[in-house]
Amino acid sequence: YTDDIAMSPSEAAEFALYVHENLDELVANGLDFTDDEWDALISMYDAEIKYTDDCVGRLFDYVQALNGETVFIVTADHGELFGERGVLAHKLLLDDALTNVPLVVHGLEAIHHQTDELVQHGDLMQTLVAQASGDTSQFQGVDLRSESREFAISQCGPNRGALENFSEINPEFDWSPYHAGTLTALRTSEFKLQWSDREDGRTELFELPDEETNVSDEYPELTDDLQSKLHNWLRTEG
Repeated sequence: YTDDIAMSPSEAAEFALYVHENLDELVANGLDFTDDEWDALISMYDAEIKYTDDCVGRLFDYVQALNGETVFIVTADHGELFGERGVLAHKLLLDDALTNVPLVVHGLEAIHHQTDELVQHGDLMQTLVAQASGDTSQFQGVDLRSESREFAISQCGPNRGALENFSEINPEFDWSPYHAGTLTALRTSEFKLQWSDREDGRTELFELPDEETNVSDEYPELTDDLQSKLHNWLRTEG
């Protein structure tokens, strides 16, 4: 993945490690990277994915050679930000770049119809334990064999500590675009509603894939409906 960039593999790896070890300082100071440095970061990420893919492939081949029926699932805990809205890694935001993660399921034909549906990791737990005739009363997911979900929920924060740290590093750091309190996002197939608590609490509605333009004024009824569903979730399962 470094054949077409300015840095050598060792230089790209060294820069990626530098970014990892100085992440807060770099974000606080605005991610002033050159095009070559961005290329290096992305190439190292692509190389990591390829390496992981190769390892998963070897594991899958081994499992398939065993006797018995095995459900094989590949997923992830989060994605990665590469400068979106001034952020690296998986801090501060609930953008799809972080929350829309890979999910590949092999050996469970009963959920093949879920290809384009919203799914949460809790649904996987609910479905797999139910498939094994286990007790699912403690779970909040839906059984993907027979149910689909209307919306998906994700949360992060509270973020005030991280934002204050950025401001200590760089007093000119503008934290107004970010939510300092606990951030909750309710995502449908077309929209994402975000709400945060505490003194800076505010509501935003994004028409996907745009996650920067607040369209709550354009869709007031939809905003009220999704906000009602979000707060009902917080009161019950949240």
